[in-house]
Amino acid sequence: MEVLLGRCEGIPEGSWLSVRAGHSRRQVPAQPQRALRFREEAGSCKELQVDLLGVLHRGRLALQAAEDRYVVEFEAPCGEKPIRCELEVRRMPRSAGTGTGGPEQAEAAPIAGGGHIGRRRDALDAVKYMEKHGLVQAVQAAMAVTVSLRPEDPVTHLAHCLLAPAPTAPVKPPSPAPPPAAPAADAAAT
Repeated sequence: MEVLLGRCEGIPEGSWLSVRAGHSRRQVPAQPQRALRFREEAGSCKELQVDLLGVLHRGRLALQAAEDRYVVEFEAPCGEKPIRCELEVRRMPRSAGTGTGGPEQAEAAPIAGGGHIGRRRDALDAVKYMEKHGLVQAVQAAMAVTVSLRPEDPVTHLAHCLLAPAPTAPVKPPSPAPPPAAPAADAAAT
């Protein structure tokens, strides 16, 4: 299921829109043309909880099977301009990327364009990069040395450990296996 944020009125700058469908919650900056993607299970929800964060307003809307566009009205202080936003709810077919049991989609993505790369893809790329270059092991080793020595300036020491060339131990060829020992009875006979 995907919820698209349309036109916004009276929403203070810097606010976030938070939508809960069942047990899943997604949040995006309250700006038009933002999308919130939910797992497939959320498509069976009969109600969404919509929170406007930063200004603490809440609205609810009843989802109708035949409807996909809604207006959520938030309670405004007396005499102030009404606060409302339009939402478009798209129920996504099973084959549209959010399968069951898999990791959840990125929490926010623009509706059109493609300039936004999902946070999950960025995280996976970062993990691959760290593994390829042994960054985690290098930082852990430098941290272990720093903690064991407890220098007066641990940050500088840590930096020096990371900048120092890695010690390379000469590779020794395996030593030949010793000849098998003679049985004790044979040794006594000779």
